[in-house]
Parts: sequence; C-alpha cells; structure tokens
Amino acid sequence: ILGIVRTAETGTLLEREQLRMTGIYISEPLVMGGVDFFVSYLDRLREVTAQDVSRVLRQWLVQAPCMALLLEPTADAPAPGGMPAGMPPGMKMPPGMAKAMAAQGGGAKPDEKPAADTVAPAAPAPLQVDRSELANGAVLVSQTNEASPLMAIHLAVRGRAAMDSDHAAAGALDLVHRLLPEGYAGCDKTCLARELRNLGAVIKRYDDPRFPMDNYYTNGRFSFIRVETAAANGPAMLALLTREIQYAAFKEEDFNRVRDERIRDLDQGDGSARKTADLLLTAALYGDHPLALPPEGSAASLAELDFNELRAVYRRAFAAENLVLSVVGPLAHQELKDIIEQQLPGRGHPAPGLPPVPVTTEAARLSDTVGGPVTAIRLGTMMEVDPADVAALRLATAILHDRIGMDLRETRGLSYSTGATVSVHGDRAEFEAWLNPPRERGEEGLSALREMVTGFDASTITADEMNRIRAAREGRMMMRRLSSMGQAYYLAMAELDGDLGEYLGALTAYGQVTLADLERVAGLYLTDMILVEVVVD
Repeated sequence: ILGIVRTAETGTLLEREQLRMTGIYISEPLVMGGVDFFVSYLDRLREVTAQDVSRVLRQWLVQAPCMALLLEPTADAPAPGGMPAGMPPGMKMPPGMAKAMAAQGGGAKPDEKPAADTVAPAAPAPLQVDRSELANGAVLVSQTNEASPLMAIHLAVRGRAAMDSDHAAAGALDLVHRLLPEGYAGCDKTCLARELRNLGAVIKRYDDPRFPMDNYYTNGRFSFIRVETAAANGPAMLALLTREIQYAAFKEEDFNRVRDERIRDLDQGDGSARKTADLLLTAALYGDHPLALPPEGSAASLAELDFNELRAVYRRAFAAENLVLSVVGPLAHQELKDIIEQQLPGRGHPAPGLPPVPVTTEAARLSDTVGGPVTAIRLGTMMEVDPADVAALRLATAILHDRIGMDLRETRGLSYSTGATVSVHGDRAEFEAWLNPPRERGEEGLSALREMVTGFDASTITADEMNRIRAAREGRMMMRRLSSMGQAYYLAMAELDGDLGEYLGALTAYGQVTLADLERVAGLYLTDMILVEVVVD
C-alpha cells in the first residue's frame, strides 16, 4: 500500500504541475468533493492504510454488480458533418463533438466584459541555477526551487553514439538502458521495482514504444534516465539511482531475451519510406561521424552484439566522468553534490564531447524504393553558424516552417507532415525540410518543397508574421518549462552544449530579433544552401 500511495502522490503532483492541464485535472475533485476535499487530498492520501483499502473493497466493490457497454458504429453509418480532414482511417468523431466544434467555429464570440481591476502580483525571485564539476568527474547542474513539492532528476550519458561506435555497435547503449530494470547487485528485478514503487518514483530509461512520437529526443548525443518523485523522497531516489547505474546485474540470459525482442521490433519498423529517408539523410550529412549511427540500432547491428561487448559499453558509459546530472527541486546544490559524491566515489574529470560534425560541402541526390503508399522527401544540410545568429536563424526557420505548412499542407493538401527545422549545437546548425506526399504526387511534392526552401524570401516577412511566430515559439518554450522535468531536461541540454547561458536566456532570446536580423541571417544561411535531397518511395 505504501508504494501505491506514494506513486499516486507523485502522479497527483505531476498533474498539478502541468499548468495547461490543471483545470481538467482538478475540475472533477472540486465538483464532486468540494474545495476542502481537493485541498486536503494529498494529506489524506498519505494516511491511507491497508486496512482502509480492504474495508472500502468489501463495502463497495467485492460482489458488486457491474455493467459493460460497447458502442460500435454500423459499417454504413454516414460520417457526421464537419468532420475534420486528415483523421486516421477508421477514426470517427462522435456526432455531438463534431456538432459542437462546428458551432464553435461559426458561432458568435461571447460578449467581452471589461477586466476587473486587479493588483499585479509581485514578480517571483529568479530561481537559483548552479553548476559543479564533481570530484569523480561527473557534472551536476541544478535549479533550486524551495517551494516545489517535486524533485526531477535527469541523468544524461554523454556521447551515446561514440559509446556504440568505439566499443560495440549501433544500439548497444540503448540495449543497456533496457536491461537496467533487471536490478543491481543484491537487488533483483522485483526488488528494484519495489524500491521504486515505495519511493513513488516515475522513471523512464528509454523510449516508450506505446507512444509513436515519444522518442523525439532519442539521439546519438546522449542517453538518458528521467526520474520524478515527491521532494521528500528525492535524496533516497538519488541514492537508489546511483546504485542502479553502478552495480547493474543483468545476466546473459536477460541480454539474449531483450536483444531478441528489440530485433523483432526493429524488423517491423525498419522498412518504411520515412525511416529509410531519415537514415539516408543522416548518413549523407554525418558521413563517418559517430552520429551517423541510429541510436536505437538496427536488427542487423543488434544481432552482431555479444554479452561481453554490452557489459563493456555499460561500464564505460556509466563511468562518472560521462555523467551529467540535472536536478530541479527544493534541495540546495551543495546537498545534491554531497549525496552524489558520497554515492559515486572516485577521482576524475568530465569526459570530452563528440568530435566536430562535418559541414556539408557538396550537393547530392539520393533515392531508394521500398514500396508503399507514401513518398518520403528530405532536404538537408549541415552549416557552420555564428552563435550570435542562432536566435534569428531559429526564428527565420520557424517562419519558413509555418509557410510550408500553410501552402503544402493546408492549401495543396500534399502531406499532413511537412515543415522545416534547424537544430543547433555549438557552432553547427543542421537544417532539414520534409514532406511525405502520396506516392503518385511524389514529383509534385519534391518540386514544391524545393521551391519553398530555395525560394524563401525573408524580405517578405511582415512585422505581424514575425511577432506571431515569435509569440508561438516563446509560448511553446514556456509551456515546456512549466514542469520540473522540462526544466531539468533543458538544463542538461545546455550543459551538453557547453552553454548554460542558453538555458538562462532561452525565454528572452527572440525578444531582440528584428526584421532586419531575419533578412540578414536568411541571406547568410538559408539562401543558396548546399542541399542533400533524399527521395524514398
């Protein structure tokens, strides 16, 4: 019961931390139980005992009648009017929802009432951000929020791709992360799961296959372990995490089982046009650089691995000098430092990062055929960039992304997934534009995407357009940093890029960008790019 209660406590704290969802999460307890019920919920939750649970089960659930209801539309049922375009095949919106959305779209706006006079609250004090290189070689970055009831721990392992290429094969470190739940010395899989449950910990060691878009930051620059728990359990969780990574006890039979599972999974997903195009573009841009390796590996690369190689990758990857621990919560930086140095003894210095990424110097056209209904089109390049130009370059690319979406998706209907992005690490900027049109419209799609990218004219950007896209990016960044884990993640990324100033200034970076800046950086970086074109159908 203790583990269930603490897990429920952490889940509740995480729900309340997500500002955009808070109204949804709290509406039911407020309506059903009232304000007092909501305010005192966590205190009462912590007092629940096994006897309480048994009593409630006997009184309300054991032998209680139940009813199951399944509603299925008939095969010939007409789709309700106003059905939004692009819904997945077989998915139908409930008629009531479709009607409500149509009414909302065409209805008159409610009367606007003047805002009541209010007194603006005092601005909160800036949160303390600290960085230390520990005696063992690990790096600790922390943001202290004394009012937070949560602790978020983001552990990053530097240079995932280099670990794979230097010591084994692509996907080796990903496999290590999938084997960590097997336990550590003196504490097997069941024991570790119990310890995590008793701390109410929410832990993530690798991409969750249940969510297709969940692997947005699974890449070769780092691997990760993310943990969230109630602040009171934070020190114990930090100690448990260090034991897990130091003394992992997975056996050869565990390795064989998990590797075979991953090979089956990768065999099912490796043949799509999108996946093939992404791999071709990455290989063209990175060449023989370690980042050319797919971070999760392939069926072929995993088949080559043996148990001894994987244990070597594990020992090298989780050596203290490869670790970046980013922690957000109420504990002071010195307290965190003391805990980590006590749990991870030794002497060392932070390991170097990955070698410089090559700049694209020659245009290329790559193609492949895998069959299927979709053509995957990618345009990309790797550029050297002045760090002073990064904010303007990101904003200019965001405007290009918006224009591509409005034209190629909304107007021409070429592809739901389309756009452009630029990813900057240090003095390297990777630009990519993409489109996934129906196969029969592949040539049209390639021509259209190429025209949008090479014909982008930053002198046509208006102040309204710039301000709209800037506000959207700033809003998105603020939403991502509402949670403690979001803050811990961005702290870790700034440390890996060697620039904590990026974390501190990210929310204001776009504020000083002008139309002249956009035109200048677009002319400098986006005009006449040396592009690699990839087409897979």
